[in-house]
Amino acid sequence: MNPHYQRALMLFDQSRYDLAEQELRQSLSRDPDDAASHALLGICLAERRRYDEAVREVEAAVGLDPEFPFAFYARSVVSAELHHYPEAESAIREAIGLDPFNPTYFAQLAKVLFDQRRWSPAAEAAKQGLALDPEHVACTNLHAMALVKLGHRTEAGEAIATALQRDPEDTNTHANMGWTELENNRPQKAMVHFRESLRLDPTNEWARTGIIEAIKARNVIYRLLLGWFLWMMKLSGQARWGVILGAYAGYLVLRRIAAGNPTLAPWIMPILVAYIVFVVATWVASPLFNLVLRLDRFGRLALSREETVTSNWVGLCVLGALIALAAYFITGRTDYLMCAAASGLLIPPVAHIYSCHEGWPRVAVLVMTIGMAGLAAVVIGSLVIANFLSGAPSIVLHAIAASAFLPFIVAALAAQFGLNVLVNIRPRHGSLSARKAWIIGGGALAAGAMLFALWSGLLTLGWAAYAGADPPKLFNQPIRIEAARRSGLTWEHGAEVARETASLKELGFHVLQGIPDQQDAVSGTQVRLLFHSEESVIAELLENSTLGLMRGVSTAYDDGREITYYAGPEDPLKQAPGVSRRLVPGAAATELYSRLLEERPSGNLRPVVADEIIDRYEESYARDVDFVLKRGGPTAEEIREI
Repeated sequence: MNPHYQRALMLFDQSRYDLAEQELRQSLSRDPDDAASHALLGICLAERRRYDEAVREVEAAVGLDPEFPFAFYARSVVSAELHHYPEAESAIREAIGLDPFNPTYFAQLAKVLFDQRRWSPAAEAAKQGLALDPEHVACTNLHAMALVKLGHRTEAGEAIATALQRDPEDTNTHANMGWTELENNRPQKAMVHFRESLRLDPTNEWARTGIIEAIKARNVIYRLLLGWFLWMMKLSGQARWGVILGAYAGYLVLRRIAAGNPTLAPWIMPILVAYIVFVVATWVASPLFNLVLRLDRFGRLALSREETVTSNWVGLCVLGALIALAAYFITGRTDYLMCAAASGLLIPPVAHIYSCHEGWPRVAVLVMTIGMAGLAAVVIGSLVIANFLSGAPSIVLHAIAASAFLPFIVAALAAQFGLNVLVNIRPRHGSLSARKAWIIGGGALAAGAMLFALWSGLLTLGWAAYAGADPPKLFNQPIRIEAARRSGLTWEHGAEVARETASLKELGFHVLQGIPDQQDAVSGTQVRLLFHSEESVIAELLENSTLGLMRGVSTAYDDGREITYYAGPEDPLKQAPGVSRRLVPGAAATELYSRLLEERPSGNLRPVVADEIIDRYEESYARDVDFVLKRGGPTAEEIREI
């Protein structure tokens, strides 16, 4: 064995992977076909998160010596780092097949199985390693960890205690003993082992996380919740979902029983309230207690940078909710309760951003949180400003806040299920990248923001108009009916429409050429327009699924007057000045035309030009709407008639 490889092994055992890499590259410069150097270099590169290079090195090792068990061990280690667990398990089993007497290989198998939450097989693999070397530290720790997950706490504690006697300076053994004490509801004893683990290795993340949980577990409420969290962590993914969905189904059943049996309601309601309180507590307990640590002089030292950032954001949400609640109790306005809910319901997604693994799961939570924060900002901003305004602006802002609050509540409830899924996903290296996830999520956010902005704009215009604002100031052009010009529309009364059209053509009318039948987007009414240029008359055939077939003929004058004869439902709305509409029930279009010619007053008729008919049609519609809006909207009697 060359000296460079020997030095690399010592540096690797000291976790000095950068220096080990240098030695291994020198080793390979002397012997490029050394499978052992390639394999160990792959593990070093994986520890430094240079995964693509790591994969190339371990594959080179396997290719150079397909009978070398350490090469397959290295492949398993790198695959596990990439969360490619089936490949990692297959590789380590291949290594065990080539060398069934190496306890380190069984420890690696136990670790791969443990990371997949397969507790029983992990315990068995570690036990096989211990049969080869009863003092093997990694196998002992993994065996104890699996036993804890299986609920065999006493046996696990004895195993770890034995390991500590053999090697009292092993940082991972102390960390595992700390977690075992936490499982046994002894946070003070757990603190002793976590501190010792961090003394031996200040970078031990397993021990650092444990000491935070131990500090928070001093509180009896959090200690109870921690017991729940640890119990849920022992379950498989399907079992956890079974518990969550089963509890929710039980809640729905009990609520229905309480609603249908008033005598049982007083007994059932405390259970329902306790369930809701417990669920909310599981959402917010950990981040709120992290916030308490953030404010503690010593506790803040145990928090990582990510946990510190998270606690800051959680603190802002809590502060916003408290301010809103104070405003509610001072003013009595229920709007501030909505503001408090918007702030408080942001806590779970904000608190779980860094709980998700790097990659697309974390990006998904970020996108979800940004979207919810945007809706919350709309709700809070609209309601706060609305409380300082009155009239139409206040109505508009309340409407916008309400339209944002509903999807926010739906998103907040859905987020709880989404978070339960995302925090347990370890994305495979090479799967959906964070960049692609940002592109997809960012695009969805942008599309949602645009749709909401469009909706808010339409809502603003509509409410402002209804509230009595001056339409000419709101609209730079007449209100358009947005007629969709379509060809081949299907008429329910097609035969009757064809007869009416033919009869009008015999009297000199022409169907508007180049502009097929219309469909009014406002009322869902199909329209066919005809015109008689010599007599300055426009005829229309209208069909509505509710009102049936309607007919009308009209003449306009240069001074703005308009006369219409129509057959259809009576229009209860008061007409604008200069507009005369005369109902002739059951009349055909030709009869309406004859009555119009006989009875219309004399005056300068406005000529009918084909290219102007659509604009005139829409101007007439806009005039009617503007008139109604200017007089404050329809009256109660008119609405009843409609």
